[in-house]
Amino acid sequence: MNIDNYFDLPQVSNSDLSELRRDIYPPPVVYDPTVSFAFGNLLDAITTEPERIDFINRRLDGVSFNKRDFNKAEKMKNAFLRDSFCFNLIKKATFQDIIINEKFEFQYKGMKLTIPARCKWDILRRDIKLGADLKSTDAKTQSEFESAVEHFQYDRQAAWYMDLTGIDDFIIIGVSKKNFKVFKVFINRKNDLYLFGRAKYSHLAFKYKMLYGI
Repeated sequence: MNIDNYFDLPQVSNSDLSELRRDIYPPPVVYDPTVSFAFGNLLDAITTEPERIDFINRRLDGVSFNKRDFNKAEKMKNAFLRDSFCFNLIKKATFQDIIINEKFEFQYKGMKLTIPARCKWDILRRDIKLGADLKSTDAKTQSEFESAVEHFQYDRQAAWYMDLTGIDDFIIIGVSKKNFKVFKVFINRKNDLYLFGRAKYSHLAFKYKMLYGI
């Protein structure tokens, strides 16, 4: 399913859970994620949906980018495509697929609960039950990117997407804004990242359900 106004949909997304987490557990340093979010959208689009981009005027969905950032996104896309694993991954993939489940079931402290849920995949391989999310990152090494995965709770996103879609494997692909290296973190249902991520989303989904009565 592809819907243009994904962010206007009423179901709960992983981003909604992130916003709730910031409200309940305010970070010590508050920053405006608008710029990072816009650049992440540019990287996603230039890699998976180039038809959405006005390359002459360096615009995406009405948002203009300066020449430096636009060129950086293009270099990051090229780095992604030069990586043989990533190049082969997207050969049979679909992009920006939306999954919706009005009664997504999860468990929290022994309780079985449901919540209307949604997610949007950057890269989805239905043939092998695998999905991937593309991230721009300031990390310059694999270990730094793995730290970013923990800090930004990308494991929670992975588990949310996996369970909502019914797939077994998730890959977080980071492209460095600093040195244009490509990093990968592989998650499956048997490793700790999935289990930690599931516990995190279950906690927040429970809080969301209790707060908003959905």
